Amino acid sequence: TVNNMKILYSSSAPSRKPAAKSISRHIPSAPSRILDAPDLLDDYYLNLVSWSDSNILAVALSQTVYLWNASTGNIDELCTFDSTAD
Repeated sequence: TVNNMKILYSSSAPSRKPAAKSISRHIPSAPSRILDAPDLLDDYYLNLVSWSDSNILAVALSQTVYLWNASTGNIDELCTFDSTAD
């Protein structure tokens, strides 16, 4: 009965369709904009830049978090933290 089941499953399996053609896209080699980010900490474990689905980039520079709207180019200061001595 094992062979009968194997034949049943292999004969009733749907045929595979060929993989869809991959779509290529052009990735420019030169940047369209350059973010000047003085005081951006170089720390592997910190996430100091975040890009939202509404096309807003949040950047933490020193003690301040800024929001940059990529659609309009507007920059807003979100908040500033007091520096504390450790």
